[in-house]
Amino acid sequence: MARQDVFEVRVFRLSLLIFFIIGLVFLIVGLDALIFKTILNYPPHPGREVLYFFFKLFFVVIGGLIVWKEGIYLVRPPVMMRVSSGGISFGTGMGYEQRLFSWDYFEKAVYGIGYRMLSASPDAAVGLEVRFKKSPEIPAGLATSAGIYYADYVLWLDRRYMGTSIKKTIESIRRFAPAGAKIEEKG
Repeated sequence: MARQDVFEVRVFRLSLLIFFIIGLVFLIVGLDALIFKTILNYPPHPGREVLYFFFKLFFVVIGGLIVWKEGIYLVRPPVMMRVSSGGISFGTGMGYEQRLFSWDYFEKAVYGIGYRMLSASPDAAVGLEVRFKKSPEIPAGLATSAGIYYADYVLWLDRRYMGTSIKKTIESIRRFAPAGAKIEEKG
């Protein structure tokens, strides 16, 4: 975004293109099985015609929805994170709806190679981590969009999804964060 009072990290178009292609494969397979019958041209087992029809319909509907949504995102990639004088907001839910946390809750930003605790075993990844102060006024965890993880007051942006360099993002956090804010490199 060209505005000086806001810095946005949008989703990388290559990752959107990969999801678009996956959706296109689903759509083509579904359309072929349902209408064209060039690749998947075999009769269903007797008594399972309805199940086979729903299988084909599933591929068409899911593939079509993925192609539609990712096509829109390819034209205008969604915002993963927005940094402004008001604080840091990040994409939540299925549609990257922005959730703003003011600078009052900002603890520190860490960038480089880190470990996300998404399951019992840590997952090594390169990205940006923003830690917020533990407070009952903000949620400890939220359902987030692709490439974004927020749990236990820690926001993680995966580098593979970021359409902006980590260096530029850190510079924007330095520019907007309150004086004395901690920014560290790890890994």
